[in-house]
This record gives sequence, structure tokens and C-alpha cells, in this order.
Amino acid sequence: MPVSPKIAPNRLLFTMLRVRDLEQSVGFYRDLLGMTELGRETYPDAKFTAVFMGYGECRKYTLAHIADPDGYRIELLEN
Repeated sequence: MPVSPKIAPNRLLFTMLRVRDLEQSVGFYRDLLGMTELGRETYPDAKFTAVFMGYGECRKYTLAHIADPDGYRIELLEN
């Protein structure tokens, strides 16, 4: 079924991956794929930590800033 260009996204902004071992996952994306940790947020009440990985500048990223024009991001979520 064709999707109308009026509602189709023009690019993929980010992907959230739920992980079992956050530090091991960060190491994989950093050491093997060359990504940089762009931000990390811990939410004790919700019992999860989110880490944002990407290429390019190392700027602070939060859940409010994942739609960044600089490029694609991965959010690693451990809870």
C-alpha cells in the first residue's frame, strides 16, 4: 500500500533499543562502530537510564533533543 508523501517521514531520526547491559552496549557502539556518547539521563522514579549515541559532535542530548538535524541517533535504554 503506497504512503502519501504528505504523511511519510523524510528521514529516520532515531531508534530506541532496550538493552540488558548498558555499559557493554555503550562499549559496542563506541568501540566497534565509532559512535560517541552524546548524553545520558537516569530517571530513578521510572527506574531506567537512557544513553544517546551518535556520530559527530559530542553535545548534550536528552529525551527532548533526539530529533537533531545533525544526524541519526541511537537511544540505548536499560531498565
